[in-house]
Amino acid sequence: MSDRYQHSRLVEPDAFRLIILEPSLETTAPLDIAIITSKLSHYENDVLDCYIALSYVWGDQNDTRMVDIEGNKLEITASLESALRHLRDASRTMKVWADGICINQIDNEEKGVQIRLMGKIYGLARSTIIFLGETTPECHLVLDALYSSTIEVGAKESVGGSTRSPDLLAIAEEHIMQRPWFTRVWVLQELVLSLDPWIQIGTRRVRWNTFTRLLDTGLNSQPGGGFQHLSSMNDARLSFPLPMAGDGTASAYGTRLFSTLISRRGAGVSDPKDMIWGHLGILGTNLLSAELLAEFEKFVGKAYEKSTSDLYTGVALYLIKFAGGCRVLSHKEDVALQDRRPGLPSWAPDCKC
Repeated sequence: MSDRYQHSRLVEPDAFRLIILEPSLETTAPLDIAIITSKLSHYENDVLDCYIALSYVWGDQNDTRMVDIEGNKLEITASLESALRHLRDASRTMKVWADGICINQIDNEEKGVQIRLMGKIYGLARSTIIFLGETTPECHLVLDALYSSTIEVGAKESVGGSTRSPDLLAIAEEHIMQRPWFTRVWVLQELVLSLDPWIQIGTRRVRWNTFTRLLDTGLNSQPGGGFQHLSSMNDARLSFPLPMAGDGTASAYGTRLFSTLISRRGAGVSDPKDMIWGHLGILGTNLLSAELLAEFEKFVGKAYEKSTSDLYTGVALYLIKFAGGCRVLSHKEDVALQDRRPGLPSWAPDCKC
């Protein structure tokens, strides 16, 4: 297509792109956007300029929409197009970072560089909007209850005092906690590193800390379900950065990587390589010296340059060396032989996702 949007090259080491999202009174109106290039150092040193980061699920990559960017067309997922339509303000222009537009998805070299910047991108954003999808009447009930200062989710009804409705917990479990965002790989890094995360469904949003009030009684009344995912994610956010004896050593980093991969097995990814790259931002790579970081990269390579099997093999070798070989090898049969990905050695665990 002659009018297909072409991303300009990012030259500076901390360069990244932002979406200029024009306002609209109607969520159904077509998007009006432009793309600018900036530097993360600008947002580290400017207290007035700001941007919003978007956390969302890509969804079906075959379900796409075309958006117009200054007269050119860019294909994005339907879920991102919906998120931007619901995110935009009624009267004010916004600056937004969203990976599906701000990273050139057909340039693996750029993707590798930008992935290493994602921790800073989310950390420097004024807020992160976690878009769970379009709304339902049931979602309205839960978010309105959380938003209202006169209703506390979970308590019994009382005369002259605040009210809690146990039914709201069941509604939240069915209509909110089962949404795929809570089990995707990338979102944990996005949540943990964000300064001020918000949950948004449709056009309604509440702060993450307000949303987690559901945990007060949700774990007891809905054990083992979506509330468990919410609890583990909130624990990760509250405990970041994870304290560990010997931080900055290869063995501490290997142990942390190993425990994270075990706890996150089964989380959803579009690209199985993201099972590795989607977690590095919260694992303290910045604590490693240049020498130890180079050692790590000898095993795993640069982002996305290796095949999935070669990447998983490299990670296994690194963990055997730095996180105790026997513990790593004990997981080699967690995935049935017939289900293991082709090309992966029999001794290397498969990071099933």
